[in-house]
Amino acid sequence: MLKQMFKTISLGVTSILLLSSCGVKEIVFSRYTYNEVDNDTHEAIETENYYKLGDYNSLTYLNDKGETESIDSYASMYRTTNYLKMMNTTGISKMIVVPVDFDDYSCEKLGHGCTLSKTIIQNAFFGDNSVNQYESVASFFDKSSYGKLKIDGKVTNWFRSPVSYEELAKPSTGKSIVLNIYNAALKWYKENYNDISSYYVNGVENLGVPLYLVYSAPNVTGDDVSNSALWAYTFNSGGLCAWTSFSMLNLNLYNEPDSHTLIHETGHLLGLLDYYAENGQYSPTGHVDMMDYSIGDETGYSKMSLNWTRPYVIKDTGKITINDFESSGDLVLIKDNWNKTAMDEYLLLELYSPTKLNKFDVTHPQSNAKLMDKVGVKVYHVDARAAFFENKTRPVSYISSGGYSKSTYRIGLAHSNTIRNTSEFTKYPLYELMQKDGVTSFLNGGSATNETLFYEGDSFGITTYQDFKFHDGSDLGYTFVIESIKDNKATISFVKK
Repeated sequence: MLKQMFKTISLGVTSILLLSSCGVKEIVFSRYTYNEVDNDTHEAIETENYYKLGDYNSLTYLNDKGETESIDSYASMYRTTNYLKMMNTTGISKMIVVPVDFDDYSCEKLGHGCTLSKTIIQNAFFGDNSVNQYESVASFFDKSSYGKLKIDGKVTNWFRSPVSYEELAKPSTGKSIVLNIYNAALKWYKENYNDISSYYVNGVENLGVPLYLVYSAPNVTGDDVSNSALWAYTFNSGGLCAWTSFSMLNLNLYNEPDSHTLIHETGHLLGLLDYYAENGQYSPTGHVDMMDYSIGDETGYSKMSLNWTRPYVIKDTGKITINDFESSGDLVLIKDNWNKTAMDEYLLLELYSPTKLNKFDVTHPQSNAKLMDKVGVKVYHVDARAAFFENKTRPVSYISSGGYSKSTYRIGLAHSNTIRNTSEFTKYPLYELMQKDGVTSFLNGGSATNETLFYEGDSFGITTYQDFKFHDGSDLGYTFVIESIKDNKATISFVKK
């Protein structure tokens, strides 16, 4: 679900052509050409003080019979018992985009009518940068994944919702009614198009048919957001469906859409979770993340989960030099006895740079949070340990403790950023950005700034975080110092305790 409150500009423009300083600009669809090439050789690296895997290991554990079971990837964990659905995160991953209007709010009510509004939606999902304010969904994920993920698909004709706008606008109408619209749209698509099977995840209908529904009616604002059907969110259970208002495209004076909201919700279709709390008072990642305040590139843990990159793992005293993360995918992981999957607890370092996919949200903040404008190291505490879930929703045991079977218990992430209380599995966040000064203001709703980043001469475990322990009670076992940051490279020295 989207947390970010975008600025909405009502233009009321009905003409196909707009005057600009460069002349006349027409609303046309210009398809994005996939430019990123996956150059990952999956070569394993081994040095005296660090290593890098060629590929992630399977996550293994003992079941209730003392037998070894395994989960081969984040996606396999996410899909256990087929309770949750997600798109594939590498290769060509297809979605159907369905514009939805209503008997009492036709697409004709939109400023550009039905045909041109559909063209704008096409640009937002599959267009190139010349017709978008930021990136389209396709271009963002091509670049963010280093060429590993190509999101493809189509935008259909307008589908008339079986539920009225008036009904959706009622405060008593729950979000689950959107699943009724999803099922009706899916049935309509099967009746009117002959290629539905090409959109099945892995060619299997039960694994999901990704539909992104863009509805014509305006979204709600203010206090009505959290419980309203007229907002932006994603269903991964009961269907594979994202739902967003056309008004959230926030067209500029040239009718170019802003796809931040669409990118955030597509992240959910790919299996990523929200990194903020539903009550808005708890944001462990400091708002500076696509899965938090819908700004910037995806960050390290997300890209590990989606199998877009693998970290350098510290194993002894020494130095390492990394490139900026958004260009290279370079990460540094600290945890002795790491299980060699994304699903573990560890410290994660990345070199942040205010360029490429981050640049727009440095100079054009879309909310009360914006990205940092300096180059520096971000340090994250990840607790992505997996757990067995009873009744699919209640964690009962970390899988490392064994005693259950994936045939009868769903396996999922034990911790979350959206819920915080004192129970064993919800008192710790899933993903937390560490602040250089050692305070924890993000847990109380604060936002990251330039002062959050670690710069040349800054350290961890020496003057701050001297008593740092993982949630599992183990010591970090290392201190580190940022020795230099130059030319979008950071050299970091580590000392094993």
